[in-house]
Amino acid sequence: MPLRLPARLAPPDRLGRMSAVMVLVLLLGLLPTAGLLWSVAEGAREDAKQEALQRLGQAAQFTAGLQADAIAAVRRTLELAAEQPLDWAEDPQRCIAHSAAMAARHPFIASFAVLRLDGTVTCTGHGQGHGVSLADRPYIIAALGPERFGLGAPLNSRTRPGVVLPMAQQAAVLGPGANPPALVGATLDLARVSQGFTATLTNEARAADAQMRVYDAVGRLLAAYPPGQDAQPSPPLDPQWLIGPRGTFEYRDESGRNRLVGYAHATQGGTIYAATLLTDVMLGRAEARLRRVHLLGVMAALLGLAAALQIARVRILRPLSLLTEVATKAGGAARSAMPARRLPGEFDVLRQAMGALLEDVASREKRLHEANVELARLADRDALTGIPNRRSFNAALAEAWARGLAEEEHVALVILDVDHFKKFNDRYGHLPGDGCLCKVAAAIDSVRLRERDLVARLGGEEFVMLLPRTDSTGAMVVAERALEAIRARMMLHEDGLDGMVTASAGVAACVPIRGMDPLALLAAADAALYAAKQTGRNRAVAARSLGVSTAASAHPREAA
Repeated sequence: MPLRLPARLAPPDRLGRMSAVMVLVLLLGLLPTAGLLWSVAEGAREDAKQEALQRLGQAAQFTAGLQADAIAAVRRTLELAAEQPLDWAEDPQRCIAHSAAMAARHPFIASFAVLRLDGTVTCTGHGQGHGVSLADRPYIIAALGPERFGLGAPLNSRTRPGVVLPMAQQAAVLGPGANPPALVGATLDLARVSQGFTATLTNEARAADAQMRVYDAVGRLLAAYPPGQDAQPSPPLDPQWLIGPRGTFEYRDESGRNRLVGYAHATQGGTIYAATLLTDVMLGRAEARLRRVHLLGVMAALLGLAAALQIARVRILRPLSLLTEVATKAGGAARSAMPARRLPGEFDVLRQAMGALLEDVASREKRLHEANVELARLADRDALTGIPNRRSFNAALAEAWARGLAEEEHVALVILDVDHFKKFNDRYGHLPGDGCLCKVAAAIDSVRLRERDLVARLGGEEFVMLLPRTDSTGAMVVAERALEAIRARMMLHEDGLDGMVTASAGVAACVPIRGMDPLALLAAADAALYAAKQTGRNRAVAARSLGVSTAASAHPREAA
């Protein structure tokens, strides 16, 4: 006899008990998913923190590397100045003017000074400190010794706000007399070094109390750039946090706020650069997103539970109650005829929530990758002209030098300097001067012939062309083309040659040999540039050798 199902619904008490059981089962089933959602959300917050720490660490490493480059550049400037006779230092007015000009020409030099053999100051570019004895300073002692160069510890400048690194270089030839001028000295402006930090962060990060702090080796704060609103002195950091050449950490500052820090030890000067941001402000957006995700997850779970209970009551509980009633009356035959239960589809809501979270994580990973690519681009490109910067040039020179050494091929350099650029700035202003430099860079870059040729900005109005597999004759041809490309732009310069912007070029080429420093090639091209300046400008001069290649190298370079 066929089984006949009753038409009435199950009793309310049985339906209520089964509904309660179903609610409990659904709640228990949602617990692991809720835990997974919470874990993913917390992981997303930790990822945001790690992203911020990584960027801070990269910014600190970039700034520490910039200090090393700045020290090398200032030292090279002192070496070039020390190679010339210091007879101009005997005239006080001439000495002050020359020292001020030296400091003004170099972007990282805060002050320039000349010292006598006994360590007393002959003159300074700012006109102060004459006659002060620095003979007891370790870097002065080192400069007067066999090393001929001394680098001091960071100190507060007496002539301008901020922290500086003092250094001194012994003159190549001492003048007559018992106490002649014997040293040239300069102070490296750490504020200019730290300003590179602002180029590595977004506007939002700078608004979040971003600072580049300079510490000494034991964690004492020397300076902060830009200066914070709180002028109170900060206690020293725990030295345990600064172990290792670089790293990141989070700590609670003197105001009770958590800070994210990425630090890097400078290779010289005894300084530690720490890029720091407030944790709460930096992660505010990420935490707001996570709270929204939590709220949406809870709302989705509640809606899913309600929908599942309703569907269960209509499509599972009520039919199951009817079948149970029938089976009780019909016996085992009715139970064996019970249809298999289908899986409900309420968990699609949770799957959608999980998909939204995974999409958010993928989006943040993409932004992190784009930020790292942009940071790498900024580190290798000149911010004004868009061509490679000094760091890129140094890497390319090292690579070309190694290839030339292995394959016994020529490597050539062309250094170009805009003629009378200071007069251009004085007449037209710095913004037109920046535009002039961009046009000059584009003109020089337009004459590159091969993939491995490189045009870079050395700094200021100086540019360099790296020409692998090119001898001096070929480099001269390229240099002349570059000068002609600049002239062809017909940029007005009423104080320049022929009323337009021109440039001078120094050319040097050699086949690398083992033990030879590639900077010797750069120095030879620079000396040839001096010669081009002194012989009338708007021309290219080739170095005769990698030593002192022209007579012009025995005198200071004239104003560009």
